[in-house]
Amino acid sequence: MRATLGRLFAVGLIVVAVTGCDVVGTTSYDYSNPLDPREDTAISALLPYVVDANLRQAITDNVGGDTSTLKSQYTWLDAYGYTVAQLDGIEYFSAITDFNMGSATLGAPGSLDALTRLGNLHWLNMNDCGLDDSHLATVARIPSLNGAWLTYNAFTIDGLRALVGSPLEELTISGPDTGNGLPGYTVTVGTSVIDEFVIAGLANQIRAVGLENFNLTGPDLADLARLPNLRWGIRLGNNQIASLATLNAQVLARYDADTELWLELWGNPLSEAELATLDLSKLGGLNLGNMGDGSTLTAVPAFSGPAPHLRELWLDGNSSLSDITNLTTLLGFAPIERLSLGSIAVSDVSSIGATGSTSLREIYLNDINGGLLSGVETLVGLPNLSNLILSNATLANEATVRATYDARPDIFVEYPDNTTNQP
Repeated sequence: MRATLGRLFAVGLIVVAVTGCDVVGTTSYDYSNPLDPREDTAISALLPYVVDANLRQAITDNVGGDTSTLKSQYTWLDAYGYTVAQLDGIEYFSAITDFNMGSATLGAPGSLDALTRLGNLHWLNMNDCGLDDSHLATVARIPSLNGAWLTYNAFTIDGLRALVGSPLEELTISGPDTGNGLPGYTVTVGTSVIDEFVIAGLANQIRAVGLENFNLTGPDLADLARLPNLRWGIRLGNNQIASLATLNAQVLARYDADTELWLELWGNPLSEAELATLDLSKLGGLNLGNMGDGSTLTAVPAFSGPAPHLRELWLDGNSSLSDITNLTTLLGFAPIERLSLGSIAVSDVSSIGATGSTSLREIYLNDINGGLLSGVETLVGLPNLSNLILSNATLANEATVRATYDARPDIFVEYPDNTTNQP
């Protein structure tokens, strides 16, 4: 980023005065140039330069209204759902590393130019932003962008070609969702979307891929082996995968023992018995949310080990999942640190507390729909528990739960009414 900015400053393209009169590019911290990452200031000094009122509101909301927050501390921006239409001015927030702008209403490719001046931007969500192939040439110019989620935008192989040689190593796209009138990637040249990654010359560049809503079946997953450097993650949400034999034998089996792959299979019609066959040995995280139509799973699958690296398990949105008995076995051989059970039908979680798991640190029990939830107070016995989320859950003995955790200021708890107990 410094090299890029230095070149721009040298030819006099960017001179913006906010306060003071320092020469652009000096090491002074008197705030003279909002594009210089060496200079710091409160974001209140930058907000007037943000053209879009909705984007200004998102920036402010992200810090709870505290606009005295320093630019150097402002690294994450969540503007999802704010219907941002213009990005001009965001380039002044030079410390941003992660930017979620899903559902923005952007125009011509030039509307993304401000992003190319964010030299620290590593991850970008532009799901459902009205993009097409012409926008991806600008995305490719974002100097440090490693990951992009770009589902429900109208792309073809021409867009993939524009990304070749860019820093991008993680890419998530989707097929069209005709039922909801959403666009997506259209295969026009190859036999499949992965075949077009190969034809476009992008295959060797990708270390994590997301292919959602492409109607992929179990046998189709053999194509993933054509992405030779795919080691970080595979996101396969909302496809038609009913069998894991090909994934196990032709994809997961090729990784070495120290691989910690993130795998998402949410929204696929996989039975409990089929999920129990999944090879967990190469996984660092697993998302099995909302399987099928959300009612496919009634019990946690009877997984078997080894799972030496499995640190995250997400089972959210399985509205009929009431039996978590098999979690006891899984927690016995997998070092799970984050367990997410939001919006399932469990009524008693005391079996989790009884495991005495030394790895569990975060447990999400928000929006539980199994009636009165019992056993929450037993989770306090997990020796390394640091976060417990209970928002919108109905507790069988809420007074006891509050008294238990209020006495443990080392554990962050979000209670059903969204009040918190904070360390």
